[in-house]
Order: sequence, then structure tokens, then C-alpha cells
Amino acid sequence: MKIIKDIITTLPKQGYITLQIPGVAVTLDGSPLPGSEDLPDEWFTELKDGRRPAVGKEWGFLYLTRKGWEANRHRIKRDFTPNRGTWEDFEAYVDEHFKSVEINRKKEIKRLKTKIKLLEKAQI
Repeated sequence: MKIIKDIITTLPKQGYITLQIPGVAVTLDGSPLPGSEDLPDEWFTELKDGRRPAVGKEWGFLYLTRKGWEANRHRIKRDFTPNRGTWEDFEAYVDEHFKSVEINRKKEIKRLKTKIKLLEKAQI
């Protein structure tokens, strides 16, 4: 994924405790951004409401995945400005964030499986 260089640490530099990547980080058509770097796609995910993976035609916001967090943890820690919390608060947020995303992902899978079963039973 082409992403603006060092944008992963932009919000932590401002003291925000979040894994969200600012929305101007990527282009929709894949064209390179000025000063962009190519990073692995598996570092990023699009989350709806910051908790549930956006699928299909849904829109969400760009967040780091667990792999993205692990790969960038040292950069984020180095650049984090504790204006709105401590590094320990940030790590607690990360743990809770990934638990919440996984719970919501499982709920969405269950909901969609139920819909599929209903569609399979539907008379046409």
C-alpha cells in the first residue's frame, strides 16, 4: 500500500491514543502520493466505527492491524507525545482495541452466516 511517509506516527505525535491512520494517507486510484512509502497491505485494515471490519461496499477508517502495530510499535513509542495519556494508557488501549475488533468481527460473521441460511431457505 502506498502511504504518506511517517503518517503512522502522526496522531501519536499529537498525543492521541489511537491506531487510526489519517484519511489522507492513501490515494484511491493507487497513484503515488508525494513522499509516499510502500508498506505491506496486511499492516492496515478499514474499520467501521473503529470496531468492525468494513466489508463489501461499506466505508470505514484506516487502522493498523495487529501486524502493523507490532511492526511499528517502536516508532509509535518513540514519537508518542503524552499530552492525553501515558504510554501505558496507549498499550492498554491497543489491547482493548484488538479484543473489541475480534469480538465484533466474530459477531459480524455470525450475523452474515444467519443471513445466508435465511437466503438459502427463501422461496423464489
